[in-house]
Amino acid sequence: MDSLRELKSQLNILSRSDGSVIFSQGQTVVVASMYGPVEAKIQKTIIDKASVEVIFRPKSGLSFVQDRLKESVIKSTCESALLTMLHPRTSVILTIQELQDQGSLLSCCINAACLALINSGISMRYILAAVSCIINDKNEVILDANQIQSNVSINLL
Repeated sequence: MDSLRELKSQLNILSRSDGSVIFSQGQTVVVASMYGPVEAKIQKTIIDKASVEVIFRPKSGLSFVQDRLKESVIKSTCESALLTMLHPRTSVILTIQELQDQGSLLSCCINAACLALINSGISMRYILAAVSCIINDKNEVILDANQIQSNVSINLL
């Protein structure tokens, strides 16, 4: 079995955010920043809790449907961990910038988002951790797959 790739992080890399981190999982690298709770825009106001917004920016070019899916997964994951009811009528905004993708990008983004939230000091129910799993053509489960393994996989979990 291959070993898991090394995880590295550096907190407070951005001066104007409430929490920020550069996080790497092997050669996959993202920057996550968190702003909030801030006053919510009228259309995003929820009376009894904070709204959570996630913005994913690919390394280059425009966002695609897959990027909106990443945003949705990260949002629902982080929203479940946050104590949003402590901050009614506010917004929590997470921005995640892809710097390099060598596999397991979504799990890297979730881990970075969690560290940015922790760094900001916002109240959370629990701490998140994510890892990608694939099933290869031999029906073997591989954890923390790289880009090549992911491209030839039967299924990605």
